[in-house]
Amino acid sequence: MPYKPYRLTAQYSRTSEHEFGGAPVDAPSMAEDIKKLRDSLELTQEALARELGVSFSTVSRWERGIGNPSPLARQHIDDLQRRADRASKREERE
Repeated sequence: MPYKPYRLTAQYSRTSEHEFGGAPVDAPSMAEDIKKLRDSLELTQEALARELGVSFSTVSRWERGIGNPSPLARQHIDDLQRRADRASKREERE
């Protein structure tokens, strides 16, 4: 019997849900959240990529809704979001 390699097939959907930390995440809203965070931190895609330890093209794909961050990257993004929120609250008080 000839060897037949196992072939993975997947269909991409911008509205498909992915799970991160047990919570379902909608791809378009994740893309928007990452873009908003990057804009609020006044970072380029390249600078955000360096901060997260990923490539520039990875951040670009996330922002276009093509794929989502890994659970580890998502933790780093959440940390950055908390820092941005704290900085915003400090600015409001001043």
